Amino acid sequence: MRIDSLPKLLARSFFGLPGLKPVTDLASSVVAIEGIVEQGEGASGDNEDSHYDQMLAEDPSFVPGRPVVSNPYFILPQDVGNLSSVNLLENRLSVAISNLFDGCYELVMHTEESEAQIDLLASISIDLMTDVIGPLGEALTLLPAGDSNPGMNAGPSFRFTRDGTAAPHQVSAWKLFVERMNEMSAYCGILEMQGSSIPALTGVKASLARYAKQLSDASS
Repeated sequence: MRIDSLPKLLARSFFGLPGLKPVTDLASSVVAIEGIVEQGEGASGDNEDSHYDQMLAEDPSFVPGRPVVSNPYFILPQDVGNLSSVNLLENRLSVAISNLFDGCYELVMHTEESEAQIDLLASISIDLMTDVIGPLGEALTLLPAGDSNPGMNAGPSFRFTRDGTAAPHQVSAWKLFVERMNEMSAYCGILEMQGSSIPALTGVKASLARYAKQLSDASS
């Protein structure tokens, strides 16, 4: 992605959200990225600046809405030093949805784009969060973690399952994004055929297929 396009894309992603400052130039982009690195999803260990700890400071009685295990993974991560803090998911459906969640989460886009293409990527990135990541994350927190954690639910790990760096050229990168979205959409269909009772899968499947088609049409 071009450096001059970074503030614009970040601004579309973060402008106007509670507790966040608008991103309007390169300097504010760097500040936003540093904040994500320090506080973002999947950060290791406790952080007093995290959204969770900020809510806890404001209301010490705050508890999450669902009994989700800490550090849930469907496979042992390679970037966690203390594996004793990891809770492996054992429920078969929870493992499948966690795998699907991570596959969708890693759909990060880094390419050379025109103004119109940047607009499309920003729009799809936001829609992925609301139409795909959100429903799958909520579905995970309603599923059991497994026999080793009775009474506890699963949750998203925000794990990158493969190299998150896309191809450097726009045409190749977009073909890769289209392929991955179609793969994730097909995986939803497979889970449905296997008898999955997750209502969100139908919408997620359709959303991924729709975004894949939008990118395919825009790049043809």
